[in-house]
Amino acid sequence: MDFKKIKEKTKGFVDKLRSLEDKQKKTILWTIVGILGVIMAFFWIKGVMYKIEHLDSVKFNIPQIETSTGIENSLPNENLMENSTSESENKEEIQNQIKNLEEKLNQLETNK
Repeated sequence: MDFKKIKEKTKGFVDKLRSLEDKQKKTILWTIVGILGVIMAFFWIKGVMYKIEHLDSVKFNIPQIETSTGIENSLPNENLMENSTSESENKEEIQNQIKNLEEKLNQLETNK
């Protein structure tokens, strides 16, 4: 390819654009912007659809935080007096279950 010919064609095209009226220039500009916008929107939508289709394969590694008191204990409770005995019994039962599970886990680890 001859660069002089390409340069002359480009210069002729730019001169032709410069000689147009402002209304025609704006029409050409906004047409180009619109076409590019449609092309970009097409690829953006296609990418979003691909990500939504493959959302199952995403694994979230959220660390678990152990707390000694839950948010329920920090909020005022209207039935605090009524539920206090049943809550303490439930807590003791849950703690016993946790201890039993920890013992079983330790036994399984030592048997390996």
